[in-house]
Amino acid sequence: MSGSFLAACLVLAVFAGLLFLWPTGKRLRDVAREDRRRLLAALYQARRGELEREITVGGADEVTARALQTELDASLLDDVAATEGAESQALTASARWPSVVFAILLPLLAFLIYNQIGNPEAEQLRDAREVLELADGDPKIDSWLAVMEARVERRPKEVESWYLLGHILLRQQKYARAAEAFSKAKSIVGDDITIETYWLQARYLAADREVDEDSIKLAESILERDPGNYAVLQLLSVHKARSGDFSGSLKLLYQAQNTPLDPSRQVALQDFIRQVRAHVPVTLPTIDVAVRAGAELPPHATLFVIARPVGGGMPYAVARHDAALLPMEVRLDDLASMNPANPISKAESVEVVARISLTGQPVAGAGDWSWTSMPVVVAGMKEPVRFDVELLPPGSSATTE
Repeated sequence: MSGSFLAACLVLAVFAGLLFLWPTGKRLRDVAREDRRRLLAALYQARRGELEREITVGGADEVTARALQTELDASLLDDVAATEGAESQALTASARWPSVVFAILLPLLAFLIYNQIGNPEAEQLRDAREVLELADGDPKIDSWLAVMEARVERRPKEVESWYLLGHILLRQQKYARAAEAFSKAKSIVGDDITIETYWLQARYLAADREVDEDSIKLAESILERDPGNYAVLQLLSVHKARSGDFSGSLKLLYQAQNTPLDPSRQVALQDFIRQVRAHVPVTLPTIDVAVRAGAELPPHATLFVIARPVGGGMPYAVARHDAALLPMEVRLDDLASMNPANPISKAESVEVVARISLTGQPVAGAGDWSWTSMPVVVAGMKEPVRFDVELLPPGSSATTE
């Protein structure tokens, strides 16, 4: 906890105490004033009784008695006025000091709280986030480097500053330093998939696209928590392909193709899948499905090709693609299984569903374009099975060959 925060807490405590004690002091002064008034009244009554006895005993006439009574009343008024004047001066002096104290303490309190909680540099940090949106080569990226380096010096525990510094260094191809910045951010915040993903990428690029054991552990840890992390799936698939593990690479690529991607990435992914698949022998059972659209596609539609138990149930394999990529060919086999413990090869028979979904969900919805195959016997399959499917809007009949 910083010293300025503690100071702010101390000032708050003093301020609260003053607010509590000030009304209490006023109440005590009111009680004392009332006691003095009662005392003056008692003295007045005693002196008046004595005066009446003196007049009676001394036989004073009426004029003299009235003059003595008037003098006594005037004396009482003088005593009350003197007392009230003294109280007024004391009250004025006592009422002045809280105003002076508050005038000094309140600005100090506001400064301490703002400095601790408000963060006067918050606007700078907000502006620095533009580096995440700037195009490569934008000169602003270079100008932000010195700013963020100075900021992490002033605020070494500020996670976002380290994170933004890592992005700046990554864009400048200073990969080793970028990895250090992301590592620092992770050490502060703990587990964070976004920071860990960029840390992994920076480590990978700093090592000239080689993956060491620590990077593999980090990648596997990320995928355990985020199985659809495309960047990590791509990185590991490339590493496995370079290592000669084409089947392992293909499994990761099939997993990656179920992640929503923009069309350009989908095209690149399918090209990579074809390249890797060329090195993987065909194993049975295998079902190839060539899909095309028989009408103009609705916008933002998604293609699903599914192998599932006959009549429905938990799918054995699912391929997901942007429908804008049609026509395309999809292969369903054990490498494309959703659950390695429940591959297609364990089924007796399956049915294949090709669906253009308007909602982006694999579950059938109103308006979907759909086709379902006859049962396909999987057990003892002698050669790959192939379907050529043309999908049409509801009310039309999809064709198959």
